[in-house]
Amino acid sequence: VPDHTLLPDHTGARHVHVRAGMELGLIHLGLWLLSWLVRWRLMTSLLSLAPMLQHLAVVLRPFGSDTGGMVVELTGAGLDGRPLRRRWTLEARQGDGPMTPAAPAAALALAMLKGETPPAGARPCLNEIGLDAILGVLSPFAITTHTTEERPFPLYRHAMGAAFETMPEPVRAMHDRVTSYSASG
Repeated sequence: VPDHTLLPDHTGARHVHVRAGMELGLIHLGLWLLSWLVRWRLMTSLLSLAPMLQHLAVVLRPFGSDTGGMVVELTGAGLDGRPLRRRWTLEARQGDGPMTPAAPAAALALAMLKGETPPAGARPCLNEIGLDAILGVLSPFAITTHTTEERPFPLYRHAMGAAFETMPEPVRAMHDRVTSYSASG
């Protein structure tokens, strides 16, 4: 997905994780195993398996539910320079999950019908339409979202307490992190 490339530049976040998938672990495992056929170049695509995989999905449907979801997590530094993690979660119930991918386009089309036309030209669609407009399109469906924010506390800072501030700045900077980090020298 392009989110991993677009969102860090757009938000200034250091790490972006976008997770989506099927509910049943068996389906996840099966698709992961099949993906190796393409990686090892034994197949160029799994498209020829689509009819069989669709049939399998129908057979396994009773073991799942009608609920789907998506999580977008941004981890970086807040305006104060301290670690910040924001998570946006979408939950779709009653089988309404398939309504979500087209919602931004529908919201943009409704805005254009009201005369709110975006500038011409090809570009990423970030900020072309607001989240409220997209959620408005989804309002008739059993879809909810929520955002959480947390300020993770770096383990090293926690363990050292006040003594953390006595370390040299480069050492503090290297250890004042809640995400992975590499250093050399």
